[in-house]
Amino acid sequence: MSNNCTFCDTSINQDKFIRSANKNTSYFECDRCGKYSVNDLVLNQIDFNKAPNSKAILSYWIQTNQNKENPPYITTELVKNILKDIKLPDVGEQVHNLILYLGNTSNYPGEILDITLNNIIAKVGSKDKGSLLFIFDYIIQNNLVEIQIFGKDSLRNKNVSTFKCNLSVTGWGKFGKFNKPSLSGKIVFMAMKYDNVELEEIYSENIKDAVKQTGFDIQLLKDVLRAGSIDD
Repeated sequence: MSNNCTFCDTSINQDKFIRSANKNTSYFECDRCGKYSVNDLVLNQIDFNKAPNSKAILSYWIQTNQNKENPPYITTELVKNILKDIKLPDVGEQVHNLILYLGNTSNYPGEILDITLNNIIAKVGSKDKGSLLFIFDYIIQNNLVEIQIFGKDSLRNKNVSTFKCNLSVTGWGKFGKFNKPSLSGKIVFMAMKYDNVELEEIYSENIKDAVKQTGFDIQLLKDVLRAGSIDD
């Protein structure tokens, strides 16, 4: 017996699905989206047909907010906020995400990876399998990845769901550039008066979680050892 993921329709084995009727909540471990719980009211109160790519956006958000201890809990209000503020990554960002995924998944240069497209759609931020194959075709044609069997033939023309590949030497070079640590990206900073107990409680108990739900990490400027002004 199996259930389907609320957001990507991937089949979920019974041992990876928990129904909590008294809390009106279902827990999923989805190969594409990751682990999450969802309130029953979400499907009743949200019209996904009115928001383009809405389920793909939610799948991407859930995957990028995976936490082993506390999987995301999806409520109607959270869905509205996500769909208002979050979009799928553009093509350049998807290329970046895919190269990072392949590099981080590889144990060593030259390792041949078994790719199941459905399992990495949300990690890359693609809309669906066809969109992800478009990104794969790009990195193949630009010699960033070596595909076993198919060579440089378009994967989209093969209608494949699984295949083997590895990052090329050029691809590893890109991975090295993409993988450099940076204070930019999904980190935001907050300035506030020091030694104010009330403000610090508000920050710890409310602001941090609220910002985290939008897909960003927040840091206090006093905790960041960085020269320069607040306008940097």
